[in-house]
Amino acid sequence: MRRFADVFIFLCILVVAISLGVILRLQFDASMVGTVLSIAALVGVLYLIHRETSRRRQRDELAQEVTRIGEYLQRLSEDVIALERRVSAGENGMPRRARDEIEPLAAEVEVIGGLVKQVVETVADLEMRLGDITARPVPQAYAPQYAPQPAPMPQPVPQPVPQPIAQPAFAPPPQQGWVPAPASAPLVFAPDGYVGQPQAAPAVQPPRRADAIGAAAVPLAPQVAPAAAPRENLVPKRFTHLDERAFLDLVRRAIDQNRIDVHLQPIVTLPQRKVRFYEALTRLRAEDGETIYPSDYLPLAEMSGLVAPLDNQILLRSVQLLRRLSQRTRDIGIFVNLSTTSLADASFFKDFVGFLEQNRNLADMLIFEFAQRSVRSMGPIEFEALKGLYDLGFRFSLDQITDLKISFQNLFERGFRYAKISSDRLLTRSEELGTDIHPADLANYFQRFGIDLIADHVETESQVVDILDFGIGYGQGFLFSPPRPVRPETFGAGLPEPGTRPPEISAPARGEGGRGDAGRGEARRPTLVGPRAGGPRPVGATAGAATPVRR
Repeated sequence: MRRFADVFIFLCILVVAISLGVILRLQFDASMVGTVLSIAALVGVLYLIHRETSRRRQRDELAQEVTRIGEYLQRLSEDVIALERRVSAGENGMPRRARDEIEPLAAEVEVIGGLVKQVVETVADLEMRLGDITARPVPQAYAPQYAPQPAPMPQPVPQPVPQPIAQPAFAPPPQQGWVPAPASAPLVFAPDGYVGQPQAAPAVQPPRRADAIGAAAVPLAPQVAPAAAPRENLVPKRFTHLDERAFLDLVRRAIDQNRIDVHLQPIVTLPQRKVRFYEALTRLRAEDGETIYPSDYLPLAEMSGLVAPLDNQILLRSVQLLRRLSQRTRDIGIFVNLSTTSLADASFFKDFVGFLEQNRNLADMLIFEFAQRSVRSMGPIEFEALKGLYDLGFRFSLDQITDLKISFQNLFERGFRYAKISSDRLLTRSEELGTDIHPADLANYFQRFGIDLIADHVETESQVVDILDFGIGYGQGFLFSPPRPVRPETFGAGLPEPGTRPPEISAPARGEGGRGDAGRGEARRPTLVGPRAGGPRPVGATAGAATPVRR
């Protein structure tokens, strides 16, 4: 449109110039050259005037457009400022509104938590009472007897004169009594510990039954109780010359006389093989110096209540080691195996928590480890105990993982930060894990839940290569170092001498906790017997004769 106007104006300029030339030629008798020059000059002047006018008009339009854009930007900035004010008001007011809405719910949850805690304490008290009741000796009159053998069905005895109406008649059983058994009968163990020959079962009169029309009562066949299946012998094969009671006495004497050795096995980072953690393992020593491994005594110790003193000692010594390490570095932690029976022991756990409260500055260096089967058997009491430890800042590790059919998100929320899987199961028996996840993706799978995966029982360099391909950052096994005993003098003063009864954990007095061995000279790393712990073994070196046994 603007171009058409410019063309029209240019045509008008030509018409005006030609008209002026005609007037000059006809009216003023101008020459042809002068007329042409006049026409050209007039066209040029008019064109310049039109061009300047057009440029000025364009500048005015551009200035108006810039003014409109500035006004629009100003309005836009005002809208942005208003939006920021609204967002700020929403951000400041939303937490307050959410807090106002959540506070009543939080109060109700707190009340419910108190009720649950009371229920847990009541259940724990009832379990303790039940344990006391079941631990009482059984009187001789109620000692188990051999079940009577089924007797043949007796023949009915006809009565000479039937009664018109007969009620069901049961012959009263004779009084219970003990009948001497033959000398060839085997020995039995009574609940109170008395060993003797079994006594013959008393003769029991079979009940008699009468029909509804007054027929003679017919004796019934005696009811025979099924014999109980014999319990598996829990004494290890190395101690088959002892029965369970004698083996428990052996373990109890080792604990009472403080013949408890602490071994440390390093957990290293991969591929640097730098020691990051130690796992504390316990070994007992018999009178003749023979080593009793956890796999030997744990099954019977858990049934007999001997695990709490062991957990007592391993925690006490681990804390002493950590106090020394913390004065030098806080980059090394210790894994401590803990039994679920200790969590359920109310009398032990109270002092246990009090001791940890005084040493909560070591919470980032002390990790409690539980086997997967133990975690699955935990009840409300054990989980409440875990919550108490988690609230103190302590974290946990899941050991002896056999499958992945467990909620790791739930474990993370309960404080589990590490998980251990055998390298043999990872590399050659991954189908036992019961999952479709490839072993190469397991490290990332655990990392999504905030859990670090540790490959343990690493024995060969080829296993290390495969583990590195799987992206696993920690390793443990004989390849890096076997469990090595800690010298007794490493624990410092306060540790009982061998042959004396170890002290029980108790909460130290106010103001004494957490000081440890401060002021006793320069702290040292735990001194290990033998080669340096944590150092890599030579390529191709084989492990010892026995595989490390852990709790």
